[in-house]
Amino acid sequence: MRGFRPKPSWLVLRATLAVCFAAGCNDLSEYSGDFKGHIIKGNFIRSCFPAATRAELRFDPEFAVAALGEAKPSQLNRLTTSDGTFTKTLLEPITALPHDQLSELDFPGPSRLRNFILLARPDSGPLVGHDATVVVSLLENREVEVRVIARTAATSVPCPTESEDNAESEPAPDAQNERPREYFGVFILK
Repeated sequence: MRGFRPKPSWLVLRATLAVCFAAGCNDLSEYSGDFKGHIIKGNFIRSCFPAATRAELRFDPEFAVAALGEAKPSQLNRLTTSDGTFTKTLLEPITALPHDQLSELDFPGPSRLRNFILLARPDSGPLVGHDATVVVSLLENREVEVRVIARTAATSVPCPTESEDNAESEPAPDAQNERPREYFGVFILK
């Protein structure tokens, strides 16, 4: 008799258990629901969003990786910001990304359990017709961090600025000086 060879199903189970123990197998269902919070202030980490911008996120981790056809409209992930950039904007999963290492990327600060990279295309507001990348990070402290990254077409209208950030005032619109608006914001939601 040759050496013992485990059956393939045992190998799969063993690999799954090893991954679970290494990752902590956190149940992400507690991150289903409505989350609200403010943008992180400071013009070094914020662009085109006013300093007082609030965000509301309806989120279910299951629909951050599943095909949208499997969900009822009330279950779909949506983002709203108080400045009107997003208004109940659908957050669509990118099917291949849950299996990519980006979903496990970590940054300084509270540990991330999981990252979801989603696409949003607002129906109204300054980003209408443009795709925005939205990174939803589920934090170990039960908060949710949302990063928004987007760019508009070239325009002569500058992004809004706020004096409380000590930002330099933007030049008046100038057709000769057109450039895209770059939206970036980090929101901490509870």
